[in-house]
Amino acid sequence: EKSTIRLVAECLALRDGRLLAKAKGLTRIVVEGDSKLVIQSISGAYNPPWRLKTIFEDIRWLVGLFEEICWKHVLRKTNFLTDAITRVGYSVSDFHVWDRTLPLEAHRAFLFDFIQTGCLSLMQSFSIKKKTKKINRSD
Repeated sequence: EKSTIRLVAECLALRDGRLLAKAKGLTRIVVEGDSKLVIQSISGAYNPPWRLKTIFEDIRWLVGLFEEICWKHVLRKTNFLTDAITRVGYSVSDFHVWDRTLPLEAHRAFLFDFIQTGCLSLMQSFSIKKKTKKINRSD
C-alpha cells in the first residue's frame, strides 16, 4: 500500500512536471527519477501496474509534445538533489513551484550533482528524439 502511494505520487509529479515544462515553452528536457519501474514503463520496457495505466497514458501523450526528452534512472542513494528538494517540500504547508531557482536548502546537493563527482557510473539513461517532417510551403 505504501509503495503504491509513493509510485502514484511519483507518476503524478512526472506528469505535472511535463505539463509545467510545456507551459513554459520548453522543447528539450531532462527527466531524472529514482524509480526504475517508472522510467522503464515510460520507455516501454515494462508494463506499468494497472492502477497507473491512465497516468502513464497521459505521460506518453505529453512525451510527444517535446522535441527531445532524456530520461535518466538515478539510484535513490545518489539522488541527492531530489532528496534535498523532497525534504524542503515536506516542510512547506502550501503548494510550491521553484521556477528558475532552487530552495536554498538544495543548493549544495545541486552543486554536487552538477559536478557529478563519482556518481556518473551509477546512472542509466536513454533519450527520445521526436522525428519531425520538414514541410516546404510555397506561398
